[in-house]
Amino acid sequence: MHFWPPQLVLDYERDDGATELSLSATASDMASLYSAAQAARPAGGASLGDSAKCLLLHDLLRAVAVEAPSDRWVIVSNFTQTLDKLAQICDGLSMTHCRLDGGTKAADRSELVDGFNRRGGANVFLLSAKAGGMGLTLTGANRLLIFDCDWNPAIDAQAMARIWRDGQRKPCHIYRLVLAGGVEEKILQRQLSKEKLADMMGGYKVILLEDPCR
Repeated sequence: MHFWPPQLVLDYERDDGATELSLSATASDMASLYSAAQAARPAGGASLGDSAKCLLLHDLLRAVAVEAPSDRWVIVSNFTQTLDKLAQICDGLSMTHCRLDGGTKAADRSELVDGFNRRGGANVFLLSAKAGGMGLTLTGANRLLIFDCDWNPAIDAQAMARIWRDGQRKPCHIYRLVLAGGVEEKILQRQLSKEKLADMMGGYKVILLEDPCR
């Protein structure tokens, strides 16, 4: 499993004069990316271009589609309104997507998951972090992105394990986007401190991952 530290993911920017992100790009400031998005902002209204994380996700999806077109994604968020925005990004890139959240009927879940795991399924699976349950396996994807962190590290750990299950035949890549200098950075720091405490307590970490409600 390949995990990219959040600070590394946040450091990508668009190359000058290019329209695509290179996965081998060197770390640099994202100010130019944000400035370009602001310049293209529609007059009198907000757009997805106002969010650096949305811009980064847009470029990352497009870059992977070019460099590894057979790879598919699971994108996880704690908020259904955020999933709506992520669906807009997928639509803008002409990427097919399906979605599982708290509003998905129990009878439809198995068909939705099986359809995604089959070869030729949707490019992106949009997942609400707390709607999946413990038994959700999404080995049809080999790239997973956590768009926003949870205060409980077990929620993020469970989300990361969705694609790293028996039956997975491709190398897995996991991304987590964290906005530096904001509450997300504080959430990440709190997660690390909780995981360190769990390690000190021995087997408690295993219990925490198996049952996030404890």
